[in-house]
Amino acid sequence: MKYLSLFFYIMNSIVSAQSGFSTIIPRPEEYVEVIAMPAIELNKNKIVAVSASNYRTYIGLTAFYNELNSKGKVVISRSYLDSINRILCYQAIYEDSAVWMCGTKFISKDTVHYAYLAKLDSNFDTIWTREYPSINDRNLPAFEDMIRTKTGNLCAVGVDNHNDPATDRNRNNSWMLLVDSMGNFINSHHLPKDFSNGIEGYHGVVEDQNGFLYACGFFISNKNISFIVKYDHKGNFIWRKNYEDPIYGEGLVDGKLLKNGNLIFTGTHFKNFSGEDWRQYIQIIDTSGKVLDKKIAFNGYTCETINCIQDEAENLICAGQIKETFSSKGTKGWLIKFSSSGDSLWEQRFESNRAGTSARFENISKSSDGGFYLTGVNWLEGNHSSKCWIAKTDSNGCIVPGCTTDFITEKEPHKDLFLLSPNPAQDYVNVYMNDVEFYDRKYYLNLYDQQGRIVQHHVVQGRVTQVDLSSLSAGMYYYRIIDGRNKFMQSGKVVVNR
Repeated sequence: MKYLSLFFYIMNSIVSAQSGFSTIIPRPEEYVEVIAMPAIELNKNKIVAVSASNYRTYIGLTAFYNELNSKGKVVISRSYLDSINRILCYQAIYEDSAVWMCGTKFISKDTVHYAYLAKLDSNFDTIWTREYPSINDRNLPAFEDMIRTKTGNLCAVGVDNHNDPATDRNRNNSWMLLVDSMGNFINSHHLPKDFSNGIEGYHGVVEDQNGFLYACGFFISNKNISFIVKYDHKGNFIWRKNYEDPIYGEGLVDGKLLKNGNLIFTGTHFKNFSGEDWRQYIQIIDTSGKVLDKKIAFNGYTCETINCIQDEAENLICAGQIKETFSSKGTKGWLIKFSSSGDSLWEQRFESNRAGTSARFENISKSSDGGFYLTGVNWLEGNHSSKCWIAKTDSNGCIVPGCTTDFITEKEPHKDLFLLSPNPAQDYVNVYMNDVEFYDRKYYLNLYDQQGRIVQHHVVQGRVTQVDLSSLSAGMYYYRIIDGRNKFMQSGKVVVNR
């Protein structure tokens, strides 16, 4: 018992050491501003993000370097790199005391955009930059995601799209670029389009265990169609796989590698372009592109994630936005955690502190204390301006430590089919079946700890099934029950007291 008490003292010390904040970067309402890149923690008291701005009432673009301290106070906010040639950074990586950035850059004297890559030192001073023109005049090229490969090269993916796609839909292409660590060119590929009547682009990239690269994205026309393209380590095209749902539109925006060698991708599954019935979409494939599993989460909600990170247990933590009903005014910032099999674990929702405002997270990064940095935007509906938003949470997605972590409870026909009692429990919990019609069916119950790891797995059948909890430490656990076809049935919490 003495050692158990010491364990909980250490765990409580770790959690209490995590801190949070929610900061709106102060700027006049004249700006329409957003942070699309992940926040970079250069040290515990220096958090940096570059924001991009348009002017609300006259033509002009600019960018700002924003530096916050560990309490979320804005220490510096100044023009970056100059006030007229704006950089919009979509992705950034902090490794080996260097910052790697990708996005798009506006060249004011020519009024054109270039896709953009850069390497900065730990003071955010430029080491090198590379600007890449479109293959078509007046396009808007941009790199939306980037990784460092096992060989130290940079693989950037994005779009080479026309500002007005209605003029020529054939001028909208997915784009992959491979350079070495000094920015020297290795390979470039504009993906030939499988469909001529729409727009498509890459939005994420991931590398497998053998150095092959997988870019994901979607094609936009009457209905979104997701696709994945495989390249070798030199950037040579291998195959393209389109994944079309017969009814719904789908789009993939991010991918991660699993320890078993498979790849997990996240995105959006939706009914139509109006925003109704948007749901979280999970797709797991093997290295041949074969779909091994596909899950749609959040039945009845309108939600979307943009970027995800992965923890040591292979769970995915994704940031984006959510509307609680289709008729809700505005959106909330959204943070959700999935297991490596695509099961939803917990979620948090974040409202703006500005009245009449929609909130949205664009990106996510890890903090050194085990929490997360979230970057995005607060959009003020009244005067069509916006302000940058940086939030820091603990490992449970809480800005204020100790907040309630909501386990995902999806709305299904048999939501209340099971009753778990006693709860709180000690050495066991009984799982009661509430409908005699289903006594003969087998169901499967997984118990998860607060890090999203499966700690117990049980078969549930008959009127009552007793689940032994004696091997578990005191604390809160999440349960999820599925049927034999892996269909979600019910979820919730179990508290174990000792």
